[in-house]
Amino acid sequence: METQTQKQNLLNQVAPVRVSRPPGFYKSGAIDGLAVLSAFLVGWVFKGFVVGTLGSVALLLSLAAFMTLAFLSTLFAEGFGRRSFIVILESIALLIFFTQEETRAFGMALGILLVFLFWGEFSAWQEIHNGFRLRFFRIARQNLSKLTTGIILAYLVIYYPYLSRENALVPRAALTGTFDWAGGIVQQFYRDINIKAPIREVAGKILEIRLNQEPSYRALTPPEREKFIREQADTLIANVGGSLGYAIEAQKTLEETTYDILTKTLNDLQGRFGSSFFVGWVVVIFLVVRSLGTIFYWCVSGVAFLAYEMLLAFNFVRIVSEPRSQEVIVY
Repeated sequence: METQTQKQNLLNQVAPVRVSRPPGFYKSGAIDGLAVLSAFLVGWVFKGFVVGTLGSVALLLSLAAFMTLAFLSTLFAEGFGRRSFIVILESIALLIFFTQEETRAFGMALGILLVFLFWGEFSAWQEIHNGFRLRFFRIARQNLSKLTTGIILAYLVIYYPYLSRENALVPRAALTGTFDWAGGIVQQFYRDINIKAPIREVAGKILEIRLNQEPSYRALTPPEREKFIREQADTLIANVGGSLGYAIEAQKTLEETTYDILTKTLNDLQGRFGSSFFVGWVVVIFLVVRSLGTIFYWCVSGVAFLAYEMLLAFNFVRIVSEPRSQEVIVY
């Protein structure tokens, strides 16, 4: 009897090799993508800030969002090579709206960003992988302090050419944002004082609050009080203008007058010291902004910590211990 030989396909018995992404690949990609998108937002807002269409509040909010996402991207990164690619994208995104600027200024700003962002990444990376525990705020300080310095220096390089333009020494948007913030605080204590009103009205309200404690003032009739306040306000405005060497117009707002005085003073200094004044003014701006930046990046660290705790609570990331007794973040 002839036996039948059954043909077998050995290829079907071998399990096909399936290419799979590592755990958390898409999660980390989402964080990286949001960080790059927020960098584009910062660049767009800063462009509006420079030309005067957007205020300082919008700039600070966009910076806070970017710095939070950039730091979380650093904290969650599983490989330095991938994070390096994201850093390059972030640096380009921060300056993409200034490509029409002078090539030397753009190149210098981009170089500054790359140096400080990579410095911050490397410092944070060392802190993460050379310690037994994840010290969140220590890692944040290593990363965000360099990131803050890099952004300030790069944007000052971009902003420097604008200083030679008329009335650009004092950004009007920044001054408006400051007065908006100060006006809100003043009205919490003195509801009758509106610092956006004409100077005569503001001075009159201040004098009225002070004179209401005087019996002789309270004895006057309402028309007499109004006339007296107007005269005293005009006298006060004239005295202040005389001490500043500037003729203050009573119908202008306090913000307009402050802007005019600052612009006149700085333009006089510019005419006296020439181009060296610009360098000195940039140094002053850097020192002031960097000092405030220290407070700002600690606030960002707090926001990032809250976001980090929420991601842990929702099991977006987890902390596990490796055999080398080191805490790492996994998806």
